[in-house]
Amino acid sequence: MRQRIIWLLVAISSVASVVAAIRWSLLHPLPLYWDEANYINQSIIDHRLFQSGGVIRLLKQLLFSDPERPPAYRAIAVGATLFSTPTLLKLRMVSLALSVTAMVVLWNGMRAVSSPVNAAVAAAAVFSMPGILFGAAWYGTEFPLYLAIALLIDSLLRERPFELALAIAIGSLAKTTFFLIGVPTIFTATFVDRKPRLFFYAIAGSLIAAPWWAIRWRSALEYARYGATGARWAVTRGLADRAVTFVGGFGILTFVASLLLLEPSWRAWRTQRRAILISLAGSLPLPMAAAISPVFVARHFAPAFLPLAVLLAIGASVSHWRENVALALVCVQTISLAAFVSVLFPSSEPIDWSWLRSTISKRKPVISFIGLLPGLSPPEIRYAWLREGDDADVSWLWAPENQRIDWPRVMDLALTSDIVLVVPPFEVTQMSEIDQRDNVFNGELITRLEASNAFEAPQVKELGHSRQHLFIFERKQGLPATAARPPTR
Repeated sequence: MRQRIIWLLVAISSVASVVAAIRWSLLHPLPLYWDEANYINQSIIDHRLFQSGGVIRLLKQLLFSDPERPPAYRAIAVGATLFSTPTLLKLRMVSLALSVTAMVVLWNGMRAVSSPVNAAVAAAAVFSMPGILFGAAWYGTEFPLYLAIALLIDSLLRERPFELALAIAIGSLAKTTFFLIGVPTIFTATFVDRKPRLFFYAIAGSLIAAPWWAIRWRSALEYARYGATGARWAVTRGLADRAVTFVGGFGILTFVASLLLLEPSWRAWRTQRRAILISLAGSLPLPMAAAISPVFVARHFAPAFLPLAVLLAIGASVSHWRENVALALVCVQTISLAAFVSVLFPSSEPIDWSWLRSTISKRKPVISFIGLLPGLSPPEIRYAWLREGDDADVSWLWAPENQRIDWPRVMDLALTSDIVLVVPPFEVTQMSEIDQRDNVFNGELITRLEASNAFEAPQVKELGHSRQHLFIFERKQGLPATAARPPTR
């Protein structure tokens, strides 16, 4: 009877997690942030090229475009939308389905060190962590990473070397983050088992990913370094802020539940030493690396929670009351996420750029902009064209990372654009100091555009419920792209 109740609670928690992910997706019909817009754009382009050029052209696209991100998420997207145009909702559902599959694989692996019901409790707890669930809900690079980690844990706990090779192949092509989980885990398992053959299977898996990494290793590692240490959103945070972010990645109730399950897991050290060491090797390095980075985002280190599930499964088998309380807390959290997803999940107000598309008659317009607002980015603007079967050439004229501004280049790009978008100075004055750094040259660009006599008087557009404003400079009809340029400084 007790086990039936636990299975029922696990089912309730899992369904509530899926409902939370779907509700969030329906509440956000547009890409969230620059990243998700870039991911969906890449997948739409991949699908087009596959439809027009077949497998060979697709393979070239996966190898040679987007050099910074491994292509597993795009390859899976093409396979999932082989006979239909990819949409954001479809690809988010692919992400969610593969993430659920990863939890099933993880559960299967944990049955080697715990009972099926205790393994299910651990898997439900991990899936309900907001850092994990958000990565499953949106369309990004997390879902193939989850699958690779789950396969890795399953292969090591159940001693399936061929599955290990598959895990390495998928993980290496999923995200650079995988190396901070996979490499320590394999080294630990090899040391504990004293079976060097694991390395041979790992090498076999890595050979599948070798062609992409042989071409793109430099740009991929540079992008990973930029994202971890030099990103424009990097901030200095104290230990208290990092603790809040870390607990937020768990979810407060799941964090308490995990503490209840983790503490007794150490009592099993003698009988489960191998599984505990594998779990620690996979779950500690990534959060530790994230902790010393100025960029501390739950979605970045949350994949390390998957190996942690092994410790939770072992702990759940030690004490009935801890297991009961932990699972009750997980259920409360998942139901709360499903009911209040708009408050408890990351949220933003994206801009639907369809209105801009309707003002330009060209099939592939040239658009440039300076300054930043929420929802104003090259991939988010471009998405309005790509989802309708067209395309747009979108340029960001200046980024704060460049520090100095190259006015001759900026004006060359602006004066060859059909539309130039500028965040107006009166909008900038209301921003925080951090946001103002993105908009320091907006006023001078407005002066230069007006002096060029190449554009109509700017229109003012009010954006979304936040009522933020944007200047729209449209090139004069019939004026060639070689319009007179104002003198540069």
